Amino acid sequence: MKGKVSRVIIISPFYNAGKEISNCISSLKIQNFKNFEAYFIDDISTDDTIEHYKESVGNDSRFNLIINTEKKYAIRNILDCVNYLNYRDWE
Repeated sequence: MKGKVSRVIIISPFYNAGKEISNCISSLKIQNFKNFEAYFIDDISTDDTIEHYKESVGNDSRFNLIINTEKKYAIRNILDCVNYLNYRDWE
Protein backbone atom coordinates (compact mmCIF):
# COMPACT_ATOMS: atom_id res chain seq x y z
CA MET A 1 0.00 0.00 0.00
CA LYS A 2 2.74 2.41 -0.93
CA GLY A 3 1.56 6.00 -0.80
CA LYS A 4 -1.74 5.25 0.93
CA VAL A 5 -2.65 6.21 4.47
CA SER A 6 -4.03 3.26 6.40
CA ARG A 7 -5.09 5.10 9.55
CA VAL A 8 -5.16 8.64 10.91
CA ILE A 9 -5.11 9.77 14.53
CA ILE A 10 -6.72 13.11 15.29
CA ILE A 11 -6.05 15.05 18.48
CA SER A 12 -8.35 17.95 19.31
CA PRO A 13 -7.91 19.84 22.57
CA PHE A 14 -10.81 22.08 23.55
CA TYR A 15 -12.06 24.46 26.22
CA ASN A 16 -15.67 25.68 26.44
CA ALA A 17 -16.40 24.63 22.87
CA GLY A 18 -20.14 24.19 23.46
CA LYS A 19 -22.08 23.49 20.28
CA GLU A 20 -18.96 23.94 18.14
CA ILE A 21 -17.71 20.56 19.33
CA SER A 22 -20.83 18.99 17.79
CA ASN A 23 -20.04 20.61 14.44
CA CYS A 24 -16.48 19.32 14.59
CA ILE A 25 -17.59 15.76 15.36
CA SER A 26 -20.26 15.84 12.66
CA SER A 27 -17.65 16.97 10.15
CA LEU A 28 -15.41 14.02 11.03
CA LYS A 29 -18.26 11.53 10.82
CA ILE A 30 -19.20 12.50 7.26
CA GLN A 31 -15.68 12.21 5.84
CA ASN A 32 -15.11 9.58 3.15
CA PHE A 33 -12.04 8.32 5.01
CA LYS A 34 -13.39 6.25 7.91
CA ASN A 35 -10.26 4.64 9.35
CA PHE A 36 -9.41 7.17 12.05
CA GLU A 37 -9.28 7.54 15.80
CA ALA A 38 -10.13 10.90 17.32
CA TYR A 39 -9.00 12.00 20.76
CA PHE A 40 -10.80 15.01 22.18
CA ILE A 41 -9.15 16.53 25.23
CA ASP A 42 -11.22 18.70 27.55
CA ASP A 43 -9.15 21.34 29.33
CA ILE A 44 -11.55 21.79 32.26
CA SER A 45 -14.46 23.32 30.38
CA THR A 46 -16.99 25.14 32.52
CA ASP A 47 -19.87 25.00 30.03
CA ASP A 48 -21.92 22.16 28.52
CA THR A 49 -19.25 21.02 26.07
CA ILE A 50 -19.00 17.49 27.49
CA GLU A 51 -22.74 16.96 27.08
CA HIS A 52 -22.53 18.14 23.45
CA TYR A 53 -19.57 15.83 22.88
CA LYS A 54 -21.33 12.77 24.30
CA GLU A 55 -24.54 13.47 22.39
CA SER A 56 -22.66 13.93 19.11
CA VAL A 57 -20.42 10.88 19.47
CA GLY A 58 -23.07 8.43 20.62
CA ASN A 59 -21.57 4.93 20.56
CA ASP A 60 -19.00 5.60 17.81
CA SER A 61 -15.87 3.84 19.10
CA ARG A 62 -13.54 5.94 16.92
CA PHE A 63 -13.99 8.85 19.32
CA ASN A 64 -12.22 9.06 22.68
CA LEU A 65 -12.63 11.66 25.41
CA ILE A 66 -9.89 12.66 27.82
CA ILE A 67 -10.91 15.02 30.63
CA ASN A 68 -8.11 16.92 32.33
CA THR A 69 -8.15 17.39 36.08
CA GLU A 70 -5.91 20.46 35.85
CA LYS A 71 -5.52 23.25 33.29
CA LYS A 72 -2.92 22.22 30.69
CA TYR A 73 -3.59 24.36 27.59
CA ALA A 74 -3.57 23.07 24.03
CA ILE A 75 0.07 22.26 23.36
CA ARG A 76 0.55 20.36 26.63
CA ASN A 77 -2.64 18.39 25.88
CA ILE A 78 -1.23 17.32 22.54
CA LEU A 79 2.23 16.52 23.90
CA ASP A 80 0.69 14.40 26.67
CA CYS A 81 -0.98 12.23 23.99
CA VAL A 82 1.96 11.80 21.66
CA ASN A 83 4.86 9.50 22.38
CA TYR A 84 8.00 9.82 20.31
CA LEU A 85 9.89 6.73 19.26
CA ASN A 86 13.22 7.17 17.55
CA TYR A 87 14.18 4.44 15.10
CA ARG A 88 17.29 3.78 17.23
CA ASP A 89 15.30 3.22 20.44
CA TRP A 90 15.02 -0.53 20.03
CA GLU A 91 17.98 -1.46 22.22
